[in-house]
Amino acid sequence: MLRKLVFVGALGAGIVLDPDPIVDVVVLALDPAVDVSVPPPDPIQPAKTQMAATETICFMFSLLCPGPLLVVQGVRRKRRHGIARFGATTCRSVQFRQAFYRSLTGLRPTGATHYAARMTYSAEIFMTGTPGLESALLAEAQANGFADARRIPGGVTFNGGWEDVWRANLTMRGATRILVRIGSFMAFHLAQLDKRAKKFPWAEMLRPDIPLRVEVVTSRKSKIYHAGAATQRIEDGLKANGYQINPDAPIAIKARIDDNRVTISIDTSGESLHKRGHKEAVGKAPMRETLAALMLRECGYDGREPVLDPMCGSGTFVIEAAEIAAGLLPGRTRRFAFEQLASFDADAWNDMRQMRVDAPRPAAHFHGSDRDAGAVRMATANAERAGVGDLITFANLSATDLQRPDGPPGLIICNPPYGGRIGNQKMLYGIYAGLGETLKSRFAGWRVGLVTSEAGLAKATGLPFKPKGAPIPHGGLKVWLFQSEEL
Repeated sequence: MLRKLVFVGALGAGIVLDPDPIVDVVVLALDPAVDVSVPPPDPIQPAKTQMAATETICFMFSLLCPGPLLVVQGVRRKRRHGIARFGATTCRSVQFRQAFYRSLTGLRPTGATHYAARMTYSAEIFMTGTPGLESALLAEAQANGFADARRIPGGVTFNGGWEDVWRANLTMRGATRILVRIGSFMAFHLAQLDKRAKKFPWAEMLRPDIPLRVEVVTSRKSKIYHAGAATQRIEDGLKANGYQINPDAPIAIKARIDDNRVTISIDTSGESLHKRGHKEAVGKAPMRETLAALMLRECGYDGREPVLDPMCGSGTFVIEAAEIAAGLLPGRTRRFAFEQLASFDADAWNDMRQMRVDAPRPAAHFHGSDRDAGAVRMATANAERAGVGDLITFANLSATDLQRPDGPPGLIICNPPYGGRIGNQKMLYGIYAGLGETLKSRFAGWRVGLVTSEAGLAKATGLPFKPKGAPIPHGGLKVWLFQSEEL
C-alpha cells in the first residue's frame, strides 16, 4: 500500500509527495499482476493544493485506465515546491517537461522517465495498407498482438502508445506506413486554419532541430478545398512555432481536411515500409514486399510449408516467405522517421529491435526460378543480404522445365508477366498455358496463387481457380490474386 500521493500529468515522470513534503521521482509501467492503491490528498494541505492534487490524480487514472500500476520509486530529493499545482495543461512540450524534471531533481531525464511519459500517451494509430487486402492486414495486426485493431478502408486502426508505434513499424510486413493521429480541429476558412495551426501543440511531438514537410489532402465536402493553400497555412503555423520546412525533410506532417475537420497525423515510418533495408536489386516490374506479404497471408501461408515461385524475378515472394519462416522481423535493418521525434528513446528502441519471433529453424525449403539469368543473380544476392540465402534454392530455368522439389507439398505463388506490365498480352497466353500444364502434371497436392490483371490469362492456365476477389492496385494497374485449392 502506498503512503504517498502519485501525480502524473504531462511530466514524463510520476511525482510522489510526503506531507513534509519529500519529492520522489518514480517510474510507471502497466502491469496487470500488481495492484496499487492511491489515497486521497493529505487533509493538512491547503485547499487549493488539494483541488489541484485531486484533478491530477483523476487525470492519471484517465490516462492509465484500465490497467493497474506498478510504481517503482527512484531518487529522493527534499524540495518545497507546490508540485500538486503542476497540472497536465501547464506543460505543452517534451522539452518543457524535461526542463521541469531537471529543476525538480537536479538530474537529467533518463530512459525511465521517457518510458513513463510514453506509457501515459495514447493516440489513434493508423496502419495504411493495400486496398483490397485490408482483411489480411487486420489478421496480421491481430497476430502481432494489436488485439483491438479494426479494419477500415485503406488499412487498420487501433489505439496505442509510442511503443506500439515502434513495434508496428518493426513487425508489420503488410503495412505500407504507420501514421499517428496527433489531433484535429474544425476550420471553415483559410484564416481560421492559419490561426489554429499556429496554436496547435506541435512541441508535444516534434523536435525544433528536425525539419518538416507538410502534405495535405482535401475533399469537396469541406469549405477549404485548395490543398496548396491549406499546405501553406499549416507550414506558416509550424514556422511560427520555430520549425523549419523542407520538401525533402525526414518527417512528414499529414493533414486531411474532410467535412471541415482538419486531422493532423505524423508519418512515423519515413520511407515506405516495403523498403526493408536489405533489398538492392530489383527487376523490371517488381512486386513490393508489403504486397507480397499480404498475398502470402491471403493464400494461407503461415511459415510452415515450402513456397515455390517459378517466375521469381528479384525473389520477393520466396524471400518474404523464408523470413516469415525464420522469424525475422521486417524492419530489423532499416531506420524510421520516429527516431527523430521528441518522444524517441534510443535505449528502449535498441532493446525492442533485439526481439525475434520465437521460431525454430525452418523445416521447409524455398525455391525460386526464372528464365532470366540476371534475375536469378539478383534474387540470390537479395536473399543473402536478407540473411535467408541458405533457405532458398534459385535456378535459371523456364516454367515448363520446372520440376517438383523433394518434400511435402506447399504453395506455388507467382507474378507472371501480363500485357499491361510487360510485353504483348496476346503472346502471353502460350506462357500461361504451359505454366498451367506443368503445375497440373507435376505438382499434385500443391496450392497455387497467381497474380494477373486479366482473368483470361488466368483461365488460360486451365487451373481450378476459385472466384476472384477484390481488385488490388499494383504498378498503376488493377490486378487480382487467383487462388486454387490443392491440385
